[in-house]
Amino acid sequence: RREALEICHVVFIASDASAQSHEILKGLLGKGILTIGENDEFIDEGGIINFFIENKKVRFEINLRLAEEEGFHVSSKLLNLARVR
Repeated sequence: RREALEICHVVFIASDASAQSHEILKGLLGKGILTIGENDEFIDEGGIINFFIENKKVRFEINLRLAEEEGFHVSSKLLNLARVR
């Protein structure tokens, strides 16, 4: 239910929901909600933070432009750890 998501500050979309993630993200766009996911297309679909595995370690990437458009300030310390897209 999209209405229930719209009252959240953070929404995590698990990889098993990736088939619906594009529609979920589209519905949350412009609402100032931090969206976090874990599939290869998440950032391209409009997510803000995506977790992925690289060299057997959990890493993350940030859609900085979208984060700023949604009203989030991302610290330089966090950006140094992330892959920025």
